[in-house]
Amino acid sequence: MDPKLDVHGQACQDYHYQNKASKLFLNNDYGPPDRMLMEVFFRDELSISELEEYALSLCSGKVLDIGAGVGSSALILQQRGLEVTANGDFS
Repeated sequence: MDPKLDVHGQACQDYHYQNKASKLFLNNDYGPPDRMLMEVFFRDELSISELEEYALSLCSGKVLDIGAGVGSSALILQQRGLEVTANGDFS
């Protein structure tokens, strides 16, 4: 376990490097915790929602992806030829 990472960061790192699907639960204000599948954080262009596709279609020029997480959106935009700087906390 990497002491620099929070629970979410550690789960993402474990999934990416070790294909280890940790149980990650999200607390919310409207009911019991929801189990989040790690695959959600590692989507490719074929797996994004219509709303995400629309948001990415509005990007042009140089893009700063703040809170990029594991960088899925940044990678999609780079594949589309945009210059992207991603600021995430995934080591």
